[in-house]
Amino acid sequence: MLNGHPTRFPTLNSYLNFVKPSRSIQGYRSHTHLIKLGLEIDPKHRNHLINLYSKCLAFDCARKLLDESPEPDLVAWSTLISGYAQNGLGKEALLAFTEMHSLGIRCNEFTFPSVLKACSMKKDIIGGKQIHGVVMVTGFQNDVFVANTLVDLYAKCGLQDITQGRKIHGYLIKHGYTSDPFSSNALADMYSKVGDFEDAKTVFDHIPNPDIVSWNAIIAGCVLHEYYNLCLELFFKMKRSGITPNKFTYSSALKACSGLGLQDLGQQFHSFLIKSEIEFDLHLCCGLIDIYSKCGEMDDAQRVYDMMPKKELIALNALLSGHSENGNDIEALTLFAKHMDKIGFDETTLIKILKS
Repeated sequence: MLNGHPTRFPTLNSYLNFVKPSRSIQGYRSHTHLIKLGLEIDPKHRNHLINLYSKCLAFDCARKLLDESPEPDLVAWSTLISGYAQNGLGKEALLAFTEMHSLGIRCNEFTFPSVLKACSMKKDIIGGKQIHGVVMVTGFQNDVFVANTLVDLYAKCGLQDITQGRKIHGYLIKHGYTSDPFSSNALADMYSKVGDFEDAKTVFDHIPNPDIVSWNAIIAGCVLHEYYNLCLELFFKMKRSGITPNKFTYSSALKACSGLGLQDLGQQFHSFLIKSEIEFDLHLCCGLIDIYSKCGEMDDAQRVYDMMPKKELIALNALLSGHSENGNDIEALTLFAKHMDKIGFDETTLIKILKS
């Protein structure tokens, strides 16, 4: 019997697999029961629990469990590193990788993608190149998932490192991985981010059935490099193809409308968003505030800001910028005074206020 489940779970592993990420208390009780049984040192049980704690975001417990293990293996380290990377803890993932490497434990095709993802999050190109070197030495450059994360790494590092991305693209072509949707999307994203739309379009055109990720990659790249007309052209082409835009697509489209001063189209997008019941996140709200501000519609911009359940500094700065650019000095100062203590301010805020 384990925590009241004597017959439903014939093995301990089957019970641990049953415990869902949301059941952190249940997972903790499972761990406590294992300790009482003297089973905590079993690598299989330990790795299950590290995975459970990571999914519950209980990284202190996961790390403590790993540290208390006599000889944590590659699976244990990989599970912890993956948990860090998947939850945006790039620094912790890289520190864990460095520690694991110093112990002489070699990475595999499951560890490298997590570590490279951590480098991408931290925009650590030097560390990324070093890990790329380890990938080459250990022979895992032939793994498609490792190659995809390398493409993503170089995409986030800008034009200066596009040569490395092109080399990986050549490898993917050579080994027939370009039909893989993950590879194609990563390549389209890479070329779009560095403004190489000719190669981005070539990759995109060879995707048999481009999904929302494919479209978002190339559309976001257009906005990043201020190809606003192309962004909107692709947006409507995507809709005609039967793909429904999501909040990331609309965020890019709103930035394009703002860049072109297309107030009417921006308002149409606003209406579409309301009808589609897409959640208004920070990026969408800032996009709407920006376009209404640039068109002088500060009442509409204020309404968007007011509907935000949680006021963020970046949104406040966008609204302050709108008031400042439209000559609404008193409104800008009043808004700043009202929210200064609640939200705080940064250098951008002060610049906007000094202009008022």
